[in-house]
Order: sequence, then C-alpha cells, then structure tokens
Amino acid sequence: MKIPYSTAKAFIAGEKDAQEEVYRSTRKLLYFVIRSIVNEEEDAKDVYQNVFVKAIANAATLQKPEALQAYLLSLAKNESLNYLRAKHQEDPSDQIDSLYGEEETRYPYLESYYPFLSPKENAVVLLKIEGEMSFRDIAALSGLNRQSLNDLYRSALKKIKRFYQEEKRHEHQENH
Repeated sequence: MKIPYSTAKAFIAGEKDAQEEVYRSTRKLLYFVIRSIVNEEEDAKDVYQNVFVKAIANAATLQKPEALQAYLLSLAKNESLNYLRAKHQEDPSDQIDSLYGEEETRYPYLESYYPFLSPKENAVVLLKIEGEMSFRDIAALSGLNRQSLNDLYRSALKKIKRFYQEEKRHEHQENH
C-alpha cells in the first residue's frame, strides 16, 4: 500500500483526484485495521468513513507527504479505539492479535498458513506482507517492540518453511 510521494503531496494539497486515489489504494488495509478492532461490520464502515473525513479535513496540517500512510494507519487505529471507548468496550490496543481480522487478502496463499500460525504470527505476517508495513509501523500500531515483532515474523517464516517441506515430502511419497 505504498502511497506514491506525488500522490501524497497532492492529497495534502487537497486535490480531489489524489484524495480518491488514496481512498481506493488504502481501503483494504485501513478497513482491515478498523475491522480487527471494531467487531461490528456496519460500525467499522462508519469508522472507516470518519477516518477519511478527518484525513481530508486535516490533510493540510501534515508536514511530510511520506508520512501520509503512517498518519492514516494511526488515524484508523485511534478512531477505532475512540469508537470502542464511546461504546464502553475494552480497549484491545495492547494485543497485536486484535489487529488480526477477516479482511480479504491480496495474497490468498497466506490463508493456508492460518491454521498453524498463532494469531500474533498471523497478524505480523499479514501486516508485513499484505500491508507492506515496516516493523516500526507495526510496532506503533500494536504497542509491541520491534524485536518482538521481528521474532514473531521469523518464527512464522520457520513454520511456513516447515509446512512447505512437509508438503513436498508428502507429494514425493505419494508419487513414488
């Protein structure tokens, strides 16, 4: 979901085409973040709309176009948590597995890993691969430190590698 610098700059300047492009290109990731915090689908859609209304209204206050993605992610998380607080629900921001949701993925093969990865590993893999996020961004979103996230990611990659090795071994045995 990397937002091109020129698009981010145009978004900050208030250009309608850039706003629409950012809206479309960030939809899945931002909705994923919101939906993983806000349980009700309709409520999540409302929060998503609020995120963009605020993002557009406050765009001119952004100093750095390259910070637009981080700003949108932070805004999505904060709006979701504010919504929960308003409904007097528990704040799930201290657990990364609350960031793991059911949003449709661009990488359907990732779904085959869900059963044998922990919820935290799934969340880190999805945010890193699907969301194209850095460990720094995931840390800001989840509250976990980068080393813990790196450890979770490496653990998940080892499990995925073992999964493929087992799969190949089974295929080889079936063929012989």
